[in-house]
Amino acid sequence: GNNAKRINSIILVIISFSIILGTLYIIKRLEPDFWSRVESYAINNTEKAVNESVNDVFSSLNFQYNDLINLEKADGGEISSLTVNTIKLNLLKSKLSSKITDKITSAEYGEISINTGALYNWALLSGFGPKIRIKVHPSNQTIIEFKDSFTQAGINQVKHTLYLDVKVKFTI
Repeated sequence: GNNAKRINSIILVIISFSIILGTLYIIKRLEPDFWSRVESYAINNTEKAVNESVNDVFSSLNFQYNDLINLEKADGGEISSLTVNTIKLNLLKSKLSSKITDKITSAEYGEISINTGALYNWALLSGFGPKIRIKVHPSNQTIIEFKDSFTQAGINQVKHTLYLDVKVKFTI
């Protein structure tokens, strides 16, 4: 009686410990593949959200370069200075940030699948075996900055470029 209970308890502990170790081993082996797929998923969805948002916001606001940058000319007609319309830039920045965040957070749950063949350190088996499906849902923080640059474009000519620097911190 008492010995049988003790043996059953020991067997149960050994089985439980083996299951835990086996699970940790599987997780550790699949983890690199999982994180590379998550990174790919995050980059693809973020790029898509940013591109769509920029297109939507610019087409709805219909801003042109002259709406954002004011060129002041000297008496001879040469450009003497350039000033930024910060009100319009901040409006653009706000609308873009909001639109990008909306697009990313309103996205449906994505799914990443990993083949169990990835457990083996052999490339030929990486696509085989049953798939483990993992649902992911993104959330983000969007930081937008405007930057500009001046480059030489010929004799007495300078090209001014205004561009967006969009950084998205992506968590799953």
